Amino acid sequence: MIKLTDLQLDKNDDSNNIYLKLKEFIDNYCNQDHNQILIKKFSKILNISESAINLKFKRCLYNDFDPPLRKFKKNFKVIRLLKNFLLFTCITIFVKIFGKKKFKKKYYDLMIDEVDNLRQLNKFNKLLNKFDKVLVSTKNKEVFKQCKNRKIDVIKNNRILPSKNYLENNFFNLIFFFFKILKLSMKAKENYFDIYFIIFFSLIKNESFFYQVYPKIILQDRFYINCSIKNFVFKKNGGKKTICCQYHIAESGICFYADFDILFSFGEEQNSIKKLKTFGSNVEKSIPVGSLQMESEYYNFKEYKQNLEDTDLLIIGINPSHAMQISKKVFDSYYIFLNWIVKFESLNPHIRITYKHHTNYKGDKIKNKIFKNSKIKILKA
Repeated sequence: MIKLTDLQLDKNDDSNNIYLKLKEFIDNYCNQDHNQILIKKFSKILNISESAINLKFKRCLYNDFDPPLRKFKKNFKVIRLLKNFLLFTCITIFVKIFGKKKFKKKYYDLMIDEVDNLRQLNKFNKLLNKFDKVLVSTKNKEVFKQCKNRKIDVIKNNRILPSKNYLENNFFNLIFFFFKILKLSMKAKENYFDIYFIIFFSLIKNESFFYQVYPKIILQDRFYINCSIKNFVFKKNGGKKTICCQYHIAESGICFYADFDILFSFGEEQNSIKKLKTFGSNVEKSIPVGSLQMESEYYNFKEYKQNLEDTDLLIIGINPSHAMQISKKVFDSYYIFLNWIVKFESLNPHIRITYKHHTNYKGDKIKNKIFKNSKIKILKA
């Protein structure tokens, strides 16, 4: 029997090789007979596809992976297991008693999903005007407020009343299934509740959500935040296509176990979709559309372009956090690269150099030390 504690990764290896070995380990762990028996049982009880559960199972494992330590975060503890069992059972009973059964239905042409900030909302301004019925799904108060002010239908996806419909004929089967998970977890010394808790309540949440709203198309800003359970429930309720926008270069650490139909890619290359599939993602095809961020924050804002300072050399700030954490090779190479930039600047003082970071850049003491005496301009945009 493979256990999560069996994972061994070499930090001196190349980051892509490390992620490939991690993917192989997760696949082998999930494909063990006892895991597949549980997945088939869970699929039968809740009438959900095995493929959706398998993909979510693997994604849950990947989300529990700690890149700096190169191991999974959660350790087996009997007390935690028993707490999970009681919590799982109590919440299921609560939903059975107090969950909602009837929902008012609304139909939409397009839903823009998981909008976390105004910057994300604004990149879809043109699309919002091209559809008659659009819904924005968000947890963010500012996004919610702006949508209300602009008379755009908006829903807070973290305030959905749970549906009891899934429990109508399955309640006792589920309770019995929980005991099976408990028994197997005790025997294997692995807490399977950590995974099935996420899968089950993802199902309840999305069933509740899609009982209320019926969009034809779902559009997400980032391909690494989607969910195979959500995609399954969406299509079961009449949804047509899930589309994700390319927001990053497809580096290994963000390509694991995604599930959507179409990738709106930066260009006509096929390497992005190939890499997604290499790391277990389920994607049908890609369509080149360019960068929506570039369109919304550069081409559509003349004032912004007028305020840009001239530069001779623009270095697009890479964001190698995952790869740097997991691989010493990438860590060392990154700072060699920064030293090389400083050396280039000292040999070419007449060249104006700008180093552009992501807006979420939080600083780097080592990089600040390397750049300390240089004239390289740092830009966050």
